[in-house]
Amino acid sequence: MEKIWFPIAFTMLFMIFVNIIPFFGVAPAFIAFLLLFAPPLVIWMVIKILKDGVHSEKTFESHWYEDQPF
Repeated sequence: MEKIWFPIAFTMLFMIFVNIIPFFGVAPAFIAFLLLFAPPLVIWMVIKILKDGVHSEKTFESHWYEDQPF
C-alpha cells in the first residue's frame, strides 16, 4: 500500500494545480498544454492502484448489496 501514495498524491496535486492556475492569469495555451498530461497521469495512477493496491476479499456475488442481509 505504501507504493501507491505517490501516484495518487502527484496526480491529485497536478489536477488541483491545473484548476487553480487560471485564476492567476496564466495563458490558456499553457493550461491546454498541461491538460495533455492529465490522461496519462490518470492512467498511470489507475495502473499503480490496480497493480500494487490491497486486494479486497469481497466478491460481487457474495456482497451484492450490503445494506440488506440475505
